[in-house]
Amino acid sequence: MMPQWNPRVSSEHPLGSNESIWRQSPSEAVDLAWERVTDVGMLEITRDQLLKLRKDPISSVRSAPEWAGRGEGSEDNDERYFAIIDGVHLMHCFNSMRKSLYHNYHYYFPDGYPPSYGAHLSHCQEMLANWLMCQPSIEFVSFGWYERRDPPFPDFDITRKCVNYEDILDWQNEHRLKGLTKPMFDALRPEDGVPRRTATVMYDEILDHTWDAILDSAEDNMRFSDA
Repeated sequence: MMPQWNPRVSSEHPLGSNESIWRQSPSEAVDLAWERVTDVGMLEITRDQLLKLRKDPISSVRSAPEWAGRGEGSEDNDERYFAIIDGVHLMHCFNSMRKSLYHNYHYYFPDGYPPSYGAHLSHCQEMLANWLMCQPSIEFVSFGWYERRDPPFPDFDITRKCVNYEDILDWQNEHRLKGLTKPMFDALRPEDGVPRRTATVMYDEILDHTWDAILDSAEDNMRFSDA
């Protein structure tokens, strides 16, 4: 599989907007959109591809030629094994989380939360959905035979080429602006003559005090040396 790369701009929407299907409340149209991008299709991969996944062919589940239209006598009749695409599987997982967004909020917000927090969650949901579809994992998930279970089951233990996230955290801590305090940040102003950008949709709403709680929430996650 060789996916084509193309630039795509993820436009920002107002926090209360329903313009993006990925942040809308549940409905038949919303469910159809999510079902389309989370449709985990059963595929088959070659023995060589399976070995590159560091999986044992003996305990992996083989596919029958006729299931893929490869009849007897076909030149393309090598051993094949069940697989699914990890990126679509991860979208499925994310969709399951979307359906459960509010299930544990009583623990974190025993006194309830303002309507703006729901809009914040919808914003985060849209951002993550766009990213998962922009940089999807194209690793295969193979299937194996397991003890105490007869039907094949997916093997989610995947060997990935990963960025070391701990290295990123270490680098961030090493380069953190330790001399910048919150009052210093709030007092920053542009020099004379520096043009100002047109305010983004979200920041425009903050300036209009539409979502004060969102600004408070964002600043809670910004670390300053006086915190």
